[in-house]
Amino acid sequence: MKNLIIVILSFILATDYKCQWSNNPNINTAICTAVKDQFIDQIISDGAGGAIITWEDFRNGSNYDVYVQRINAAGIIQWIFNGTIITSLANDQTAPKIISDGSGGVIIVWTDYRGGNYSDIYAQKINANGTAQWTANGIPICTAANSQYNSALVSNGAGGAIITWQDKRDGVLDIYAQHINSSGTVSWTTNGIPICTSAGIQENPAIAGDGTSGAFITWQDNRKGTLLINDYDIYTQRINASGSVLWADNGISICDFSGNQVNPVIINDNTNGVIITWVDVRNGIDLDIYAQRLSVEGIVLWTNNGVAICSATDSQVYPFLVDDGAGGAIITWYDYRAGEYDVYTQRINMNGNVMWTTDGVPISTEVNAQMSPDIISDGQGGAIIVWHDYRDNGNRDVYAQLINNNGIVQWIENGLQISTAQGDQYSPAITSDGNGGAIIVWWDYRSGWTSDIYAQQVNHYGQLGIVTDIKDNIDALPELFSLEQNYPNPFNPSTTISWQSPVGSHQSIKIFDVLGNEIATLVNEEKSAGAYEIEFGAGKLSSGVYFYQLKAGEYLETKKMILLR
Repeated sequence: MKNLIIVILSFILATDYKCQWSNNPNINTAICTAVKDQFIDQIISDGAGGAIITWEDFRNGSNYDVYVQRINAAGIIQWIFNGTIITSLANDQTAPKIISDGSGGVIIVWTDYRGGNYSDIYAQKINANGTAQWTANGIPICTAANSQYNSALVSNGAGGAIITWQDKRDGVLDIYAQHINSSGTVSWTTNGIPICTSAGIQENPAIAGDGTSGAFITWQDNRKGTLLINDYDIYTQRINASGSVLWADNGISICDFSGNQVNPVIINDNTNGVIITWVDVRNGIDLDIYAQRLSVEGIVLWTNNGVAICSATDSQVYPFLVDDGAGGAIITWYDYRAGEYDVYTQRINMNGNVMWTTDGVPISTEVNAQMSPDIISDGQGGAIIVWHDYRDNGNRDVYAQLINNNGIVQWIENGLQISTAQGDQYSPAITSDGNGGAIIVWWDYRSGWTSDIYAQQVNHYGQLGIVTDIKDNIDALPELFSLEQNYPNPFNPSTTISWQSPVGSHQSIKIFDVLGNEIATLVNEEKSAGAYEIEFGAGKLSSGVYFYQLKAGEYLETKKMILLR
């Protein structure tokens, strides 16, 4: 029945399914509004001004699957309505991670429970048209004993990938890696090459390319700890294209200072070395942010045990970073120095000197908490940072900020509204739009008790929904169709549906049930350009999920609504 519903909805709604970027933070663009929950999203540029997005999906009601969707530079969905399924086997498939394949498609890796109680690692390649390129339901990367999970991957530069994960095949967590080529053939030892099998626990691997088809892998390492007392340090290893580790067995120490060092993140520094940042408890009181740079030979280039990025009072956690285009990095984190979480950022140059205000530049210090930042380069030495924000009476919204290479914020103070729709918007992720702006994706509760996936484009000037080269006239707004979320939602017994059209056309508003059956036509006539609304009364319909659809000429958009009796 699940597959029948998907096929029917796809036939009715997806054949001509279109939308475009909104310039209203209360509207945005729906990526997936299927029944039940969609969340844990990841995003990557499609190389043509659009993006490819993957997520966990519970629409079948019994287990999580992995889905993917592509949206082009104009904000128009490119693949099947509500996403292309990557794997639909029994049990859960979760935590998808995504990279570009270099040809307009992507490689996705995920944690897979198809074998039962223990998880394995699988991967799939999707081309630019949304078609799977490898074996249906994915290629096994590791199916060793016990569980493998928490994967990360990087391109091999030739249409394939190097994948790393934490692995419990020997009873404790170690770090392993595997290579898969563009044709879907794994080419290293079956079930992976050991990166670190030292005593104690090794976990939270992160990966970056080395510029020569190999990779750098970093992780937090408890080899000095005991069963009762943790003493995590940061270690790193380099592996070449043939699967040979190039540095000391079980990795080299990046930071082994007293106290715990955890949650490392790594990028290539554009000279084929790497910059690593992490959370550090060396002062024994609270959490700080440190960073280190390594050469391609594994030589530590900055102060031993790392440079302090932020050691302000109270805790700073979950750093992310991008290269600054000059051998250094811009790092962002969320920060508790004021007694509630805010978002801060700092730039460090290739010599290990922090460039901006001591302990970082505030990106948002609004009331209530600002959390879960993500970051991309703006291509001009600065960065765009996105986060979810509680300033609106504790409701979570999505905000963003551009900071230039001198540490000066460029958009509205404390951040630009990306999504302020009703309900909560969680855990935004970001990728470049190729023109100095960004495409942002998040999971969204505007429709009621279940989450959907929404996205928004913002240009370099802080304008929503304007996809343009920075040399173009930025005041030339695109034509905008939009279908707004019904209100109230959930509803009983009636709700209002609103939409707008920039041109006159024959327009219709229709209602469908979850099987794709048309149950009502609210509008079916010629209308001039303008804004409209109409009330929908549920009559004798039973509680459940329904879809309403706007068709205006060639424009088609569909949204989900919930009736609760």
